[in-house]
Amino acid sequence: MISFQRLMGREDEFFSLLEASAQECLNSVTALRRVLAQPGVAPALDDFATARLKDKEITAQLEELLIRTFITPIEREDLEALADRLYKIPKTVEKFAERFALVAPQIADVDFATQFGLLDEAVALVVRLVKALRAADFPQINELQAQIQAVESRADDVLNESLRPALLARFSRAKGCHPERPL
Repeated sequence: MISFQRLMGREDEFFSLLEASAQECLNSVTALRRVLAQPGVAPALDDFATARLKDKEITAQLEELLIRTFITPIEREDLEALADRLYKIPKTVEKFAERFALVAPQIADVDFATQFGLLDEAVALVVRLVKALRAADFPQINELQAQIQAVESRADDVLNESLRPALLARFSRAKGCHPERPL
């Protein structure tokens, strides 16, 4: 006979897995901090791969739990989407680290402090948000979501500013203008 608790779900297990996944996101960002602190040095990528693989295992456990559980604390599709988005963080950080490792000596003078600061802030907010899900603290969840969107907006601004010189030069060449003269 199937127990009632088994049918009704395992709230703590779901939230523990989501929190563990968020922690792996934080671990990957911590590894990136160590890499960026040593400009010009080709980084070791083991920490990134470890964080991504652990998160992949956590996501697989969550998917297995979804299959075995009748009632979930959050909609199944939302749990799957959240787990997928959390997994993409260490995966993306690992991809950046791989590309950074390829060109580290050539870009030793490039300062990623602004971009890293925004990434660090965003991941810390995501960890807090996942913890707030367990408590079902909806005002805090809404506030954290607004803060994450504000960080995303600032990151978009930083990206746009970093692309501006190249885009202006390309536009100027296409229009036959001199790149140093205002349009």
